[in-house]
Formats: sequence, structure tokens, C-alpha cells
Amino acid sequence: MILWVSTMVVLLTTLYLELIGSVTDRSGIVALHTCSVETNITVVTAFIDIGTFIKGTTIRTTQDYTSWFYSWGKLLQPVVFYYNKRWIYEQFRQVRGDLPTKYMFVNLFNESEGRSWMILKTARKIFAQKGYPKHHPPTTNPPYVVIMHAKYDMLEEAVDSDYFKTECTMWLDLGLFREYKSSSCFVLKHPPNFDPSKIAFNKVHELKTNKSSEWIIKNMPHWVCGGTILGKNHIIKKFVHQYRRTTDSLLARNLIGDDQMTIYSMFSDATLNTDLNVKIQTYEGRVRESPDPWFYLGYLMKHSKMCG
Repeated sequence: MILWVSTMVVLLTTLYLELIGSVTDRSGIVALHTCSVETNITVVTAFIDIGTFIKGTTIRTTQDYTSWFYSWGKLLQPVVFYYNKRWIYEQFRQVRGDLPTKYMFVNLFNESEGRSWMILKTARKIFAQKGYPKHHPPTTNPPYVVIMHAKYDMLEEAVDSDYFKTECTMWLDLGLFREYKSSSCFVLKHPPNFDPSKIAFNKVHELKTNKSSEWIIKNMPHWVCGGTILGKNHIIKKFVHQYRRTTDSLLARNLIGDDQMTIYSMFSDATLNTDLNVKIQTYEGRVRESPDPWFYLGYLMKHSKMCG
């Protein structure tokens, strides 16, 4: 995936941005907007274009994702944005304007991206196994799976680089605020009773304990969703390492799915022998602004703020 971003990759990224006309300072960060942000959270997101694909019973297109850019022009928080095509950068930068943003070009499907490339090749082999469960896309679409696992590498890179000097970092899916049409701006603040020793996720169903990873891959149960993830920087680092160890244990069994399946296995399948150094704090519910329980935590953290 993005994994282990070397100095050379960072240099090449900076060069790439200069070549495509990014207006940045020496650090590659677009100049800060004049607004003051009250929170201490860097928001990480990505759009890695893999074309049209099936998600559940829905067909997802590139146009779906670009139509979700709007809310990012209203989020006053500093953002680290990962992308894989120049036109994505150009469109997203137009939406963000002068809001504080770090743009990072990545090529997850290149041999130079060691871990991502390994997962891509391995997922292809695993998905080709006779009788392997078919859930679209987490057990059928290798590029999609690569992106889902790369999410945690992107989080780690953003934490390590600490572009905006914040204590906390969060992942926010590009389309989480897809229904947001207001002209008002907003920021994301810590949810109520946030435990800084844990990592926060959005819960959608109860966790069934003592389930095998094979059962989890076959039945695709849902516990937490990966659309909103929040933690203090050092906790995120620990969780990412915990996540990788779980992924490696699954791969050793010729199993792989998306990040939600991986996290379910992490906390349900004791035979994986994953040291659970970081516990998950779950948030569940619905809000008037978005009745979808999958989006609850993001909306719980959302607070209106004057633009400009």
C-alpha cells in the first residue's frame, strides 16, 4: 500500500506536485486559511481511483466519488489527502481552495510499494481459490482490498510526518458527508467521553466473540465500520502495528478481506494470538442530520463554524 514512505518517495511526491502546478510552500502544504480552528485533529482521507466496481448491490463509479467532494470545501480542519491521479488532485484542490491541506500522491499498485504490492498479488491468489466466499468487493476485488488496508498506512504516514502539529489524527471516508449540501462550514471535535487510551470507531452491530476468521470471511458480519477512526497519534501508531500483525496472521491462513473483516477477526478470533495493546471505543446511534448508523460518529463530531 503506501507503506513505509521513504525519503525518496517524499521527494518524488514534492517534485510531482511542483510539476503539476501545486501552489505550496516549501513543505508542500497549501497555505493556511485565515480561519482559526478550535480542534486539535488532523483529518486524513483519500480517493484512489480504480474505476467502476460493485459494492454490495450498488455500482460505484468515479463520478460518485467526485460528487462527494463538496463537503471538503466546508471542513475547516487541516486535511491530508492521498490520491493517485493528477485530475483528482486538481479537482480536490479546487474544492479545498486555501484551506490547510497536504496533498500526497501515491501509487498503491506499483511494485515499489512493497506491502501494498504484496497484498495485491496475494489477494488475487486467495480470491481465486475454489469456494472462497464472494462478497462484493471485500473478497472479490483485489485493488479495493489494497486501498482498504492502505488506509492504515496512510494514517501512520500522516502521524509520523505530523504535518499540522496536532495531538490527534482521524480517518474520515471521502463520502461520509456525501449528503451535506449546506453553505455553512464546520469542524470536527472530539466526541463525548472520548477515551484517549483507545481508538474510536463507529459501531453498527454487536461483536460476536469466539468466531473463527474463516467464519468471519464467509459470513461477513459487521461490528465497526472503517469510515471514521479517531485516536491520539501514539495510539494510532500502536493500533496500526496491531492491525498489520492481524493481517499477516490472516494471510498466513490464506485469508484476506477488507479492514472491517480484519478488525472483527482481531477482536473475535483468539487463535490469531494478536496482542490487543489498543482497545476500541465504540460509538453507535443516529442523528437527525443523517439517520444512517454507519455515519453516526462523523456527524456526532461535526460542529458548525462560521466560514472565512
